[in-house]
Amino acid sequence: MSSSTTKLLGVSDTVSARTTELFKEQQQSIIRHTDYLFSRLMIWQWLAAIGIALWLSPKAWSGANSQVHLHVWLAVFLGGSFRQPSLS
Repeated sequence: MSSSTTKLLGVSDTVSARTTELFKEQQQSIIRHTDYLFSRLMIWQWLAAIGIALWLSPKAWSGANSQVHLHVWLAVFLGGSFRQPSLS
């Protein structure tokens, strides 16, 4: 091989390594951004579930007494516990 061919191969290897590095950085950036978006979506879904539970069955009546229905409490506590591992 001539020296010019060797130089071109060296440049090609450098460009290839840099390209791979830039690709991995961009890929990690996209992954972090997607994780952030889905974690926020999980919070909004949880809040929406609480709102729907309050709207559809806000009170359970037993004679003259009323209390917050079980569905509301389940939406608050179970929904919060289900979403917690995804945000960690």
